[in-house]
Amino acid sequence: MKYLDLIKLEKTISDINQKINSALNVQLSLKEKRQYYAMKLDKLNENLKKLQHDKNRSNQVISTLTRELDRARSSQESHKVSTSQRLQTANQQDLKEYNETKEKLTIRTATDQQQLDHVKRQERSLLDKISQLNNKKEQVTTKIQTSTDLKTELNERIKQAENEVKNYKTQISTTTKELTDKQNEQQRTLSRENELNEQLATILGQLVEAKIDSHQSDRQKKLMDALDTLKRSFTGVHGRLIDLVKPVHSKYHTSVSIVLGNNINSVVVDNESTAIECIKYMKEQRVGQAKFIPLSTIKTQPIQEKYRTIAKGARLAYEAIECDESIQQAVYYACGNTLITDSVNVAKEIVYQKEEEVKCVALDGTIIHRGGQITGGGADLSESEAKRKWQEKEILTLKKNRDEIINNLNEISHSKRRNNDIEQLKANLEGLKSSLEFANNELSDAKVKLRSVESEVNLVSKEKTDYESALKIEENKLKTCQAEITKIESQISKVETEIFAAFCQRLRIQSVSQFENSQLKARQITLEEESKLFNLVSKLESQKKFEDDRQKEIYSFLTRVNQAIDTENKSLQDLQKEIRENDTQIANWRSEINSKTTSLNNAKKVCTESLEKLSIAQSENRNQLKSIEDLYKSKNAKELVHLKTNGERNLIFRKCQLDKIDLPLARGNLKNFEETQLSSSIDDSQASIRSRDWSIEVNFQSLSNSEKQVINQFYLLLFAYIYYLG
Repeated sequence: MKYLDLIKLEKTISDINQKINSALNVQLSLKEKRQYYAMKLDKLNENLKKLQHDKNRSNQVISTLTRELDRARSSQESHKVSTSQRLQTANQQDLKEYNETKEKLTIRTATDQQQLDHVKRQERSLLDKISQLNNKKEQVTTKIQTSTDLKTELNERIKQAENEVKNYKTQISTTTKELTDKQNEQQRTLSRENELNEQLATILGQLVEAKIDSHQSDRQKKLMDALDTLKRSFTGVHGRLIDLVKPVHSKYHTSVSIVLGNNINSVVVDNESTAIECIKYMKEQRVGQAKFIPLSTIKTQPIQEKYRTIAKGARLAYEAIECDESIQQAVYYACGNTLITDSVNVAKEIVYQKEEEVKCVALDGTIIHRGGQITGGGADLSESEAKRKWQEKEILTLKKNRDEIINNLNEISHSKRRNNDIEQLKANLEGLKSSLEFANNELSDAKVKLRSVESEVNLVSKEKTDYESALKIEENKLKTCQAEITKIESQISKVETEIFAAFCQRLRIQSVSQFENSQLKARQITLEEESKLFNLVSKLESQKKFEDDRQKEIYSFLTRVNQAIDTENKSLQDLQKEIRENDTQIANWRSEINSKTTSLNNAKKVCTESLEKLSIAQSENRNQLKSIEDLYKSKNAKELVHLKTNGERNLIFRKCQLDKIDLPLARGNLKNFEETQLSSSIDDSQASIRSRDWSIEVNFQSLSNSEKQVINQFYLLLFAYIYYLG
């Protein structure tokens, strides 16, 4: 798999993760809606139970009222029958006389009787009206009580909804603040990550440009680890001098390295006791040896100020070095009064012409000592080694910075994975907003219902007040009517006493009322019972009518609640279906992520193995190139020997030709050996030289064995001379 395919795969996984996060947000919102619908259904079911209870109670009340009404009507009919039977059992003679006398009384009191009947009709009408008003008052009172209970319930719901709204607002404020803080932190983290990535890219570029093998030997790693341990374990350990200083310019790499000399890898410490402790530790741990420079005990040469301006192109060595003030004494100790010059001529001028006893180091690495001796000849190698030393230091610093940046990026990556709760916070915030919206809707509905109930209570209270006022008026009318009845009955009673005097004397009773009480008491009782039964029937009919109306209202409420429950159940089922589909989609995406993550990890593993193989192949390639280079060097050396040997052979042939020595030949002729062939140019190709030089072959068969041995020894010595000295 190509690296571009890995990037595409990671991008696909990231896109799927974003889809999952979006789906989780939607899922949380759907679950909040489901919870709201469930709460709403619970409330509707509670209302349904209450309505069912009210319905059952209303049915019971109506059934009871119906039975009582039937019994009252039956009692009323039975009372009529029994009354007629009792009236027939009275004394017919006395009743006849009583009736005749009563007719006389009626004739004499006809006007009063008419007036009395009229007033009594008014009384009965007033009693009926008062009874109706009392019934209506009771109905209104019941409505007021029901509305008051509903009002109390709505007030409790409003209070609860207000508390929920307040809590949701507080949670939204807290969650919003937390989300803002997290987003700001994420923004800072992203900025920091971008900054670190830029720094890492720069450092990696610098490492690539350095072209230095990044591998360290085990001994060097062990020594560097020991130095880090010394820094942590002992106070006053600064580090190696090469790690603490830096030339002010890259052109001073070679000269500064030579000036520092053996002190370049020395460890700078504050005092001698620290150095002793460090040496003891290194011996115990067997991590090698190191030279230490204790700042408190080293002795430095006084700086000669005249050397600052002694010649153009010359400067004190420590001026070409950057370092911290705390280790400046160690730099003075390592450099002394040594001068760095731009060229060898400037150094010669200072030492030879001005006769200054001072050590000078040229930029190319040439050293002129105090006594005038000159050390040099390996300028290129010195420059390369010096450059390598400083580059090693820079690379160590770059690697350290790289590792720190990578660690910081890893921490940022871990923190980013830990900070995935931003999406959760967003989802929670959306859920809280949905809950707040639902709570506000619930609060608004409750307030609307409360206003409606309060309006109904006010209206019904006004009706009750009107009924009470009307009842008071009718009761006053009834009192007036009853007073009028008493007055008329008093007038009739006087006439009745006068007319029934003989009747009372014959029956030996004091007044006709005794006869009426004894004989007509049943009728009076009957009338009273009829009146009571009539009032009872009227009251029961009014109550039954009220309960019938209330039952119709309950049935209407039940129908609406059942419709609302059906609607909410359908919405809840649709929501459940959507949640299941969303869960299935999320599960599919997660399964896809797991599959792609496995593929990505396998591809990364293959990629890592390929990179390791590539690194090994590159290392082998470098070794092969080095071997090829060595072979080319060997080949060139052998060709050089061949050319020199061929030249010597040609000289021999030429000498034999000039001295006219008859050389036994197996092939060729010295007469054909031209001068131009003997002085062949260096530019001739090897093939042409070989074709000309080896066209003559000497015949050694005529030589004795001792002569052949001498010639062989001579050629061996000649080859050795040419190879080692030529």
